[in-house]
Amino acid sequence: MGCGAGNLTNHLLNMGCSVIAADVSTGFLNLISKKFEGKKVKTFELNGKNLDGIEDSSVDFIATYSVLHHIPDYLATIQEMIRVCAPGGVIYIDHEQNNEYWLHKSEYLEFKRKAQKINLKKFFVLSNYIGKVKRIFNPKYANEGDIHVWDDDHIEWDIIDKIMSEKGLKKVLQNDFLLYNKNYKEHIYYEYKDICTDMRVTAYQKNL
Repeated sequence: MGCGAGNLTNHLLNMGCSVIAADVSTGFLNLISKKFEGKKVKTFELNGKNLDGIEDSSVDFIATYSVLHHIPDYLATIQEMIRVCAPGGVIYIDHEQNNEYWLHKSEYLEFKRKAQKINLKKFFVLSNYIGKVKRIFNPKYANEGDIHVWDDDHIEWDIIDKIMSEKGLKKVLQNDFLLYNKNYKEHIYYEYKDICTDMRVTAYQKNL
């Protein structure tokens, strides 16, 4: 769900899975078709609203990585993932900010302040300056088009958990972790990785 350039697709294929690579971008889907030609993968163009075209209870494992916060009605997407998930199947959600990220705890703010390297390259990227200008008129403008990444508008895990439970899915995995960034000072990251977190991965299994 949101296959992009195919990192997760490649991982699943290497595990022996037959994969449906789904995305709203035809460019990415064409890339997937060429990149994995001859392998057990087919592409599916998302319409941005639902998973029409995929049968109820037909998919054993549904995975999404750093995607939900890009979707305006992400809860409708959760409902659709549940619909197409087969009995006994698993819905896996990774790389989304956790609840702790929005609490702005002193430990996390301290980590961010200490860990960040000075990245001189960013001063030579034109889009960064364009973004600064756009944020004067729209404080929530993001260069990458993120949607749910604000204190008053973000992924709400309690609601996701409630929907999953009501639809007969049991949480079988939850791991909150501190995301590593190449612009972090490595020794600072390892100093704080067991003190604070900012990301979550979860998995829910549908009842048989």
